[in-house]
Amino acid sequence: MLPRKLQICVGWAKQSVPIHNPSPSTPNRFAHPIEILVILLGTLKFMDYRRYYQLGGTYFFTVVTEQRQPLLVENIDHLRSAFRHGMKRYPFTIEGIVILPDHLHTLWRLPEGDDNFSVRWMVIKRKFSAGLDTGVVNSSKQAKREKGIWQRRFWEHCIRDTDDWQRHMDYIHYNPVKHGYCSSPAEWRYSSFDRLIKQGLYTADWGASEPPSIINHMDLE
Repeated sequence: MLPRKLQICVGWAKQSVPIHNPSPSTPNRFAHPIEILVILLGTLKFMDYRRYYQLGGTYFFTVVTEQRQPLLVENIDHLRSAFRHGMKRYPFTIEGIVILPDHLHTLWRLPEGDDNFSVRWMVIKRKFSAGLDTGVVNSSKQAKREKGIWQRRFWEHCIRDTDDWQRHMDYIHYNPVKHGYCSSPAEWRYSSFDRLIKQGLYTADWGASEPPSIINHMDLE
């Protein structure tokens, strides 16, 4: 499947677009979508994703296993150990988290003066992978001594304000319901929901129906 950015470009290119021909003897013609795609491919290198780092920032993350292997819940104790290891080396605060079989969502607050969430994920991923058998490994991953447990990239979003924070916290804890693993967040054992009930941030029956703060456009796994 084409990358999302390329899908957008291809979708746009399906419409015929006139190409100006400087020669007066030859009339303007309409470009074939493939011609437009070739042009666009030459510019995609300028569209590379750049992560946003903010000192002491609060971030929402989505991290997925390689080829969606259902490794996380069945190795939950090992995953928790990997998080403790990472937090000991590079402290941060987990404000919310949910673990599903093949992916996780979490919301972190970094220490003041620190914006390096990438090194934290590197440490956590490596620690978790170290205790598991090698997964799906191509030559590129072999060269980087990766075990094929995690997808190399991850999604991050810097939280802007209180409403944004609440919206992503709701998304995190409603996620098991969204994927059909339970009928309410309180039934799912592998999240921070129970802790947040005790802190008074949620009621035990929250999420039995889709929370109004979760908008349809929030489709983040």
